[in-house]
Amino acid sequence: MENATATTLTDGTIHDARAALDVSSDGLVAHELAHQWWGDLLTCRSWAHTWLNEGFATYFAALYAEHDQGEDVFQLQLKNIMDGVIAADAGKNRRPIVWRGYSDPTEIFDFHSYQKGASVLHMLRFLLGDELFWKALNYYAHKNAFRNVETNDLKIAIEEATGENLYWFFEEWLFRAGYPEYEVRKRWDPSEKKLHLLVKQIQKVDEQTPLFIMPIDIEIATEAGTSVHRILVSKAEEEFVFDCAAKPLNVIFDKGGWILKKLTFEKPKSEWLYQLAHGTAIERLDAIHALRKYFALHREEKDVLDALRSSAENDLLPLLRAEAINALAQFPFSSDEKMMLLRLARDQSAQVRRAAMAALSNCKGDDVIETLRSAFAHDSSYFVAAEAMKSLAKIDTTHAFEILSQGLARDSHQDVIRSAALQGLAELHDTRVLPIIESYTAYGKPNNLRTLAVHLLAVEGAGNEKIFEHLVSLLHDPYIWTRTSAMEALAMLKDKRAIAPLEQAEKDELDGRAKRAARNAISLIKESTQSSR
Repeated sequence: MENATATTLTDGTIHDARAALDVSSDGLVAHELAHQWWGDLLTCRSWAHTWLNEGFATYFAALYAEHDQGEDVFQLQLKNIMDGVIAADAGKNRRPIVWRGYSDPTEIFDFHSYQKGASVLHMLRFLLGDELFWKALNYYAHKNAFRNVETNDLKIAIEEATGENLYWFFEEWLFRAGYPEYEVRKRWDPSEKKLHLLVKQIQKVDEQTPLFIMPIDIEIATEAGTSVHRILVSKAEEEFVFDCAAKPLNVIFDKGGWILKKLTFEKPKSEWLYQLAHGTAIERLDAIHALRKYFALHREEKDVLDALRSSAENDLLPLLRAEAINALAQFPFSSDEKMMLLRLARDQSAQVRRAAMAALSNCKGDDVIETLRSAFAHDSSYFVAAEAMKSLAKIDTTHAFEILSQGLARDSHQDVIRSAALQGLAELHDTRVLPIIESYTAYGKPNNLRTLAVHLLAVEGAGNEKIFEHLVSLLHDPYIWTRTSAMEALAMLKDKRAIAPLEQAEKDELDGRAKRAARNAISLIKESTQSSR
């Protein structure tokens, strides 16, 4: 919590050297430190403008990652932030960032204020350029120091510092909802020596979601080199034409990944292979995902397999090596891929080893079992050991219950090994498992294990009267997140008998988050019972 001059953190941010191989508190510390400016020195006037606190702190935590670990890590963090917004911002979850429609202030503290707010700042940086962006933020902070602020104060500060009128930007990104969904098609005309780019916005335009006006950078790569062209997309459908003397080796829509968007852009295999070999970190990540989909339909094309294998073994970033391993894991392994995974299981990077352990669940052989057993027993990473245990249980099905039971006895950071063991046990559909899972819902067990066990009870205990009654009893648990997990679990069971106790829980709860969870559960149960009629 960003108390002025004295940030407080929970003990969950403390971890040992083994955990540090996989997790870091630097992002949390940077986020809370950023609040000393964005939240304390300047404080949002009302909860409707919470993004001025949380969006800024989220973006500045990513900026610290850029300073500490480089531009590639920063870009990957921003892509992850934006992907999270795209996944969450739909249906009932869609609303403007600046929003007064909440019934309880806790409703404002969601992805709109944090991740989407950070995305808006990133796009502002793109619009203004670094020099004017930092000039504007510096001016905003000094002008409004020790004051309460609203979103309009930021807009005015930008105008006064840079001379730029960004009314249109603030209107579409902060006071309206959603994001652009672009569908892009390209055509190179060899006789004209022109590249034609057809850009459509296909999002549903309504009172909440507009047609967006956004500048976007287009990179065109040819044998002669690369060129970047900035276009302004503002209509439902537009065509842009570029001089292009030779057939492009690759075309990138939104160079740098600055824009919060959903993109459909069909490209040939050759361009994705080129992008994987020559692109930035986020471009290589997009290429890995595209080539995985392509290979699923064209299993005979060995050049795609070779490219993914090369990325798995040679990319400079462990995250991308792990993503390439995950892509390969979607398909049956040959002996060559199996040997590659056995090598990667001994890699220096814990992230790569973890992906290799998961992928080895698709392989057979005594050498695989021995590798997994060794990693479960001795790997320096808790997360790798947990993944090895899960894969070992999938391969050695005869001894799966015993292997996972050993995991329940292992201490680890945030109980990652016990969590993996509980999940693995649930997948066995063994009659011995349900009482074990239920025992981990007991008050006094670690809270993260309790909430997981409550969820697993709903998955494995459907139709079990005892489990239903137990979940209802957990609505009175002392720990708020166990109560909200019980609400979500009852919604999963879709038993209309849960409506009455959930309605009572909604009345009894003091915390707005728990009240909202109860209302959501009631709504889901009612919807499911109506649709089943």
